[in-house]
Amino acid sequence: MSANTLNKLIGAVVVVFLLWGGVTLLSGHNAPGHPEGAIIGVFQDLTPASVKAVRMSRNGDTIALVRQGAGRDRWTVNGWTADSSTVAGMFSMLGDASVGDLVASNPANHERMGVSDDKAWKVTFDTDHGDRSLLVGDVGPRYGTTYVRVPGQDDVYLAEGDLRTRMAGRDVTEWRNKRVAHVDTASVRRIEVAGAKGSYALIRGDSAWSVEGAGKAGSSEVGSLLSQLSDLRADAFLTKGDSVASLPELASVTVLGASADTLAALRFGGGSGDHWARARGDSVTYKVPGWRVDQVAPPKSAVRAGS
Repeated sequence: MSANTLNKLIGAVVVVFLLWGGVTLLSGHNAPGHPEGAIIGVFQDLTPASVKAVRMSRNGDTIALVRQGAGRDRWTVNGWTADSSTVAGMFSMLGDASVGDLVASNPANHERMGVSDDKAWKVTFDTDHGDRSLLVGDVGPRYGTTYVRVPGQDDVYLAEGDLRTRMAGRDVTEWRNKRVAHVDTASVRRIEVAGAKGSYALIRGDSAWSVEGAGKAGSSEVGSLLSQLSDLRADAFLTKGDSVASLPELASVTVLGASADTLAALRFGGGSGDHWARARGDSVTYKVPGWRVDQVAPPKSAVRAGS
């Protein structure tokens, strides 16, 4: 092979290499990128033990979840007691979340993806190692994904995590505790019910329940009542000016233990739809549907065996 031919061959190889490198560079520029910079590690170690507060704000509205004391499941939301299962669900979601591909770098896309400053929820995690902030936008193209970016930066990433519907998209009432009563029903020995149709007491015997002075109680009816007492939840909260607040008291239920200690003391308002509900030791007035009141405070005739 002549030197001239060899030089031409080497030149051709160099040209091919350069072309291949250019195509690779261009295709890499257009392909989805990977997380870098401030977005890296944003979801690392976000646990009830490491996070002291989660603050979510948008257009002047702020929702603040704050951990109380050293416990991991006592949280408040804007000063109200937060629902422990809802908070736990958020941390479970955050534990599985991760930052996916870079999907946009042009600020013109921010509005469309819901990550513009005026549309996104700014979420700040107050951790033992400092604050981390993230702008949470709209849900992504796949189930369980969300558009996110770091405040002050243009890059938008697709987070693998349902941050919008399970965290930033919830209002205060969805975070608040709606549990009116939580009774260990195995400890219940006596239930006193007072209502519009009279008063009575349910007594727990060795093998069955009875209506005091009126014979055996129906097992399914008592079972339904105990089920409500084990986890009595409201649908909403009484707000200022709510007409339900002015309705008179309809019924009361007092739950006693083996030593005649009060395990729960509940009061319910009247009405044909929602009823107000209050529990001793709780300053919140709840709203519960009528059918739930009927189960936790049934008339005497409804709990007698064979009724």
